[in-house]
Amino acid sequence: MANRLVRNLIIAIALGLLAGWYLGPRAAPLGEIGSLTIRGLKALAIPLLFFGIVDTFCKTRIGAGDGFRLLGLSALNASVALVISLAVAHVVPLERMINLHEIQKLLPVRPMAAAAAQKSQFFDSVIPVIITAIVLGLSLRALPPHRSEGAAKFFSRGYQFIHRVLTAAVAVIPVAVFCVLAKIVGSSGMVLLPTLGIFVAIVATGMLIHVGIYYSGLLQLSGIGPLDFFRDGSAALLTAFSTGSSLATLPVTLDTLQIKRRIPPRYARLAAAIGTNLNHDGILLYEAMAALFIARLYGIPLTLAQQVTIAGTSVVAAVGIAGIPEAGFITLSLMLTAAGLPLEAAALLLPVDWLIGRLRATTNVASDMTVAHLLARFSEKVGD
Repeated sequence: MANRLVRNLIIAIALGLLAGWYLGPRAAPLGEIGSLTIRGLKALAIPLLFFGIVDTFCKTRIGAGDGFRLLGLSALNASVALVISLAVAHVVPLERMINLHEIQKLLPVRPMAAAAAQKSQFFDSVIPVIITAIVLGLSLRALPPHRSEGAAKFFSRGYQFIHRVLTAAVAVIPVAVFCVLAKIVGSSGMVLLPTLGIFVAIVATGMLIHVGIYYSGLLQLSGIGPLDFFRDGSAALLTAFSTGSSLATLPVTLDTLQIKRRIPPRYARLAAAIGTNLNHDGILLYEAMAALFIARLYGIPLTLAQQVTIAGTSVVAAVGIAGIPEAGFITLSLMLTAAGLPLEAAALLLPVDWLIGRLRATTNVASDMTVAHLLARFSEKVGD
């Protein structure tokens, strides 16, 4: 599935470039298909998010000590990812690298219209879904198993059904990529493509800092050699990059942790199997930088509170959408709506998301493996 999707995306990019060059302005209507695809994915993502969070609460059964350590490490990693993503996005002198005035003329929604859309409030869309799901999940968790079994099965089956539908819907993303790229090239030539290259470079830089410096520092402080860690984990990291899914990489991740790194199965499974619903540093880095990048393109100022809310909401949203290829892009549409940014802007990032998705998955798997090592090392010290 993952390899076929990559192949189709590459073909869609090539055909989109050719169609845009050949059709010119006549390719503009194709952009509507891309926008409709994004809106459809967003519509499917909301129920998946709800069912996924409730299902996670019903199924996750771990000891209090291990649970607090896992949550603490995940929260620490997410906080650092937030700081790195915002810092990198702010430091890049975007105004000096591209002509924002000229770029804004080519955007799907003009800056004034986008600014008007900012009146949308955060709590009007995604937050109520998340809060309701968490409260319901905690309520079911508090009930005796024989009383919550029926409801738990309902949400589990609902999650599996919507998951299958959304996974199937992801197969149409190459069509959307073709349409969006044809419109971009047809209406503006190659002007916007360097801007997308800058965005990829910004995201890659943030993830490289997070994985190469922050994770390495955590491991070093815990007495774990980073070079050995990355060498032994290369198979899992390469598998994540090739599949674009941390869930598809799970068997390789567990094999790496338990056999090559000799992490006790208890902590390997806790971090990689259960923690894969919590360790979404790759998605967090991407969505925070993407939202800020889009806001800067459109000339829309985001307050610090808005930026933090975008990042925090993306962490919780990712719980219900873990393991799906292009999961970060799907939840991005929710974040843009919550932040009052134009949803159409997500289409601009679609042609390069297939590559960024692989960086996200690789970062998420590196996070899972790092957390497994820290859980095992910390638990040894406290005598667990």
